[in-house]
Amino acid sequence: PATTAVAEAVALYEDDRYAQAVLRLREARDEGDPSAVDDAANVVAKIRATEAELVDMLEAMFDDDDDVSSTGKGGRWRPAYVARGVTVAVDRRRQWGDRLLRVRCQGQRSDVDVFGVCAALFEIACFPEWMPGVDEAIVERTYSKFRKIVRVSGPKPWPFRRDECIVEAYGDVVKCGALLRGAKKKTSAAAAAASHSAASSSSSRKGVFICLKPSYEVARTKGRHYAEITGGWFVERSAEATPSNTTNGKGVALTLVARIDPKLRFVPSWVVNFIIRQIAFLFIPMVASFATQFLPGGPKQHLIEEKPEIYAEIRRRLDSLEDDDDGARCRRRSFSDDDDVDVGSECGGSAEAPKISPPPPPPREGARRGGDDEEVGTRGQQQQREAAPHRTSPGIAARSPSPRQREDRSAAATVSSAPHRSPHTSPRALPVLVALLAVAFVLIV
Repeated sequence: PATTAVAEAVALYEDDRYAQAVLRLREARDEGDPSAVDDAANVVAKIRATEAELVDMLEAMFDDDDDVSSTGKGGRWRPAYVARGVTVAVDRRRQWGDRLLRVRCQGQRSDVDVFGVCAALFEIACFPEWMPGVDEAIVERTYSKFRKIVRVSGPKPWPFRRDECIVEAYGDVVKCGALLRGAKKKTSAAAAAASHSAASSSSSRKGVFICLKPSYEVARTKGRHYAEITGGWFVERSAEATPSNTTNGKGVALTLVARIDPKLRFVPSWVVNFIIRQIAFLFIPMVASFATQFLPGGPKQHLIEEKPEIYAEIRRRLDSLEDDDDGARCRRRSFSDDDDVDVGSECGGSAEAPKISPPPPPPREGARRGGDDEEVGTRGQQQQREAAPHRTSPGIAARSPSPRQREDRSAAATVSSAPHRSPHTSPRALPVLVALLAVAFVLIV
């Protein structure tokens, strides 16, 4: 059985299912199969190398531990700035002797889905259309569907040579909790704390990873300046995504971790770090904006139609992440001790149909009068909603309210029905204020 597990891990790796191959090889290793740790086995060695690269990247991405005792200097990532909705942070845990920074960029977009971002990152030839400073992108070698060696280059002002970067890129879907929980124990205390923090913060996270590392299997172009990049992407549904499956629901969260070495001997490292830190945020809004062109009816939709098998496989793998979505929602839901609710069939209860909460009560008299009384009634309804200790949702049936809840609701209703002048500015006066501010701005200029 252990030998069969190794054979299954090899088959998964050759099918570009890297996360599953790593997990299957771990099972064989735990069962004591000697072939699971044999360096002479070429594919097994590649799976173990993929495990190390993937675990290191995900731990770096999700290590949000702010415990000072773990490092003596605070959390791993030191926030640098926020630009265009992207949070940029620099890694405090650089290896000894390494003067170059590793940066992490995190951002969200609500106008694109995960499938569109995957398509934008898969179409290598389109990189010059969105990647800053790049005007050439070529696939030099294709090992499999989702593992390639890519050459990208960009011009620099005369008399400097063109920059060139050759990377090996591979990706797949991953459920981070299972992968990080089974990783090998770290030797140092700081690394162990980072591993524990990453496993805790990513237990329910799942998405698409893309690993990037320098490749030395392809010859460099003569007359060009060579640079290296190490890191990767993680694309997942954002918390505000529309409630549908991954391939159709808009709303993504993107994370990029990268260490860029421009190989400039005569330029101080602090200058290189300053430049990289200032431009790193551009990658996320640019790739997200370009990904909107892969939406149905977009100008890049023909690229998806030209590769039906590839993109059908991408959709299947994205859909596989949603198989246990209901169970994940059930595990994430928590209630306070005084909440008087029943958990329905969504969380493993009875098989009856979920009970839907009743519609909200109609607006009171004050809300139908218009003008200031309408604003008072609306505010009163909002106070009434905030006064409720919990809100029912599909799969959760609320019982009769407690006496304290009835008190709060009657108080809110009294406020909503009491006619008085609103202390806030009337909506009718807003255009006048905007016009006055605009005139004042023009006069000042």
